[in-house]
Amino acid sequence: MIPHPPASRRRAIAVLLLIALLALHAGGCAGGKAVPSTIHFHSLTSDRVYSQTFPRAYVSEIEGGEYDAVLVASDEVPPGTRKPTETGPIATSDSSPLRHVLHIRVLWRPQRGTRADTPTATNAVINWYVRRGDSDASTDRLHYQGAGFVMVYPEEHGVSFSIRNMTVSLRRREGNLPDPIGRATLEGNFYALRNGSAVRSVLDSIHAEFPPTTSNSAVQTNTGTNPPKRDPGTP
Repeated sequence: MIPHPPASRRRAIAVLLLIALLALHAGGCAGGKAVPSTIHFHSLTSDRVYSQTFPRAYVSEIEGGEYDAVLVASDEVPPGTRKPTETGPIATSDSSPLRHVLHIRVLWRPQRGTRADTPTATNAVINWYVRRGDSDASTDRLHYQGAGFVMVYPEEHGVSFSIRNMTVSLRRREGNLPDPIGRATLEGNFYALRNGSAVRSVLDSIHAEFPPTTSNSAVQTNTGTNPPKRDPGTP
């Protein structure tokens, strides 16, 4: 006869197996589905903090250790369902939703232990595009640009990013969208699925929606903070 473990031990083993199965299931869900991410904007102009949630995020890895990550959000909701707490940094309306695209290009992957507050810890450029409405005829646009420090954690199905120290300012404004941000710092964590075709599609649409312009109505500023490119093996 094969001896059986005591009942208490059997229950403990069952609990451990259940926890392991739940962990595997959660990992599988995270690997196959994007998780909504919230980015926080601290306006240095008004000293107010805003948040914007991005339901979709995709990333493609470029040869040489660079990453292109895009976060996409639309404020479109059924009429009458929006609450004041659901608005992001830029106000919208039920009839004129906003489309947000945050594009982060990581030029080199920092080594573990790299401090985010050192002058040399600038490894990423960022472009934040906001446009009112889904029609190509809409000319209400905002374009913020900046640079800063982003940690990168590659995973099997995607990449986790941590924005540690990044600053943006308004580069271009067209139409009637207000600019409540001015110059701002960003922080937040997000997970992006590996999907090169989705990244290309989003960037192609942005380049079409925000064509180059020399109009006097556009705000043109030079951030002067573009990070230098580094050898991926350089700490």
